[in-house]
Parts: sequence; C-alpha cells; structure tokens
Amino acid sequence: MSGLSTAKALKALSRGAIVVLTRHDDDAFVRELTAAGAVGYVLKQSPSSELLRAIRAAAAGARYVDPALQPPERLEDPHRASPTATDRELDVLHLAASGHTNKEIADRLDIKVKTVEVHKANAMRKLDLRGRSDLVRYAIVKGWLRER
Repeated sequence: MSGLSTAKALKALSRGAIVVLTRHDDDAFVRELTAAGAVGYVLKQSPSSELLRAIRAAAAGARYVDPALQPPERLEDPHRASPTATDRELDVLHLAASGHTNKEIADRLDIKVKTVEVHKANAMRKLDLRGRSDLVRYAIVKGWLRER
C-alpha cells in the first residue's frame, strides 16, 4: 500500500493525527497527503529533530511541513508582510528569535506571559511563519540576528 493510500485508510479509521516520513520532496505529493488527512510531513533525509517537531506539532493540533520543503520566496522580502503585524508583535518576535523565553520577554516588555504568547501567535500567523525555523529565517532576513 502506498503512503497516500495508507494516510487515507488511517484517516478513515481513526481521528488521530497522521505524520508522514517520506523521501518524496514534491509539493504536489505534499498537497495530496494533506488532502488525505496528514498533518505532518517530514523528509527521511532531514535530521531526526524534524520528525520530533512534526510529532509535537501534530500532538498540539498544528500542522508541520519540513523546513526543507518551505518555499524560500515566502521569506525573501522582509517588508512584504511586516505592515500587518503590530509593532508590539514584532518586538515580541524579535526577542523570541534572539533566544529569549516568554517569561524573559514578558519581564522585558512589562507584559504578562500569556500576552507574549498571544502576540507571538498572532504575528506568526500574520507573517505566515509556521515554526521556530521560519521565525529564525525571517529574523535573519530582517537583520535582527547580527554577530556581535
């Protein structure tokens, strides 16, 4: 049975999340598997940490696509999506990309940790960032991460 057939059969039998580990890096195949019910998609040649990220995302009810499959053009123009995120949301993202914890960000900006989480989630949604790796790439493009 193919991976696509297996995903369809599993989806029909269970309400569990499906994470696919495959060698196929074809966008059309990713779309087919997503339509079949897969919420995670990881390439076999990727580090094992990507599979763990996908499993954790699926367990949290989120989708995960291996960063190797992420179209880089989404992140090429740092000004493309910035106007949709508020200044405060961008401040939170900047600090998060720099390695600060939510608690540290909250303390630094004098806001609650829950507010940090909301700002981060809203900004990432608005900027179409799907995870920490997208956030770090965005921060690099924006020039937020410079060597000291």
